[in-house]
Amino acid sequence: MSEPKLIIVDNLKQIVAWTKFGVMWRNETHERLGSFYDNVICDNDDKQIAYIKGCEVFSMAGEMLGQVKDIVVTTDDGLELNRKSLIFNGRAVGVSSGDTLVGLAALVFLGKELSAQKGVED
Repeated sequence: MSEPKLIIVDNLKQIVAWTKFGVMWRNETHERLGSFYDNVICDNDDKQIAYIKGCEVFSMAGEMLGQVKDIVVTTDDGLELNRKSLIFNGRAVGVSSGDTLVGLAALVFLGKELSAQKGVED
């Protein structure tokens, strides 16, 4: 059985990244962003760059990089889906279709980029 592709969507509802088997990829360029497992997030050299506590992610220096919150998204045809809202510097910057780990990894790899986009408000 194959693992499904889990997606990261920005506030403009564009797919910016996807993940499969614990590796995150940039959607447009297919650039490998890094990997994650358990409570560890690693760069492409498999060096740990962040760790997770609950629903928050921290740099190795202890700086909080972001958090995820459970939300329900309703599709155009009325289907309710459980998702993770990606919170960076106190602002919602995107949504993950994956679990807490996927959402927190997305914040490490894409948080600054997502927060700089139009559609992200204070």
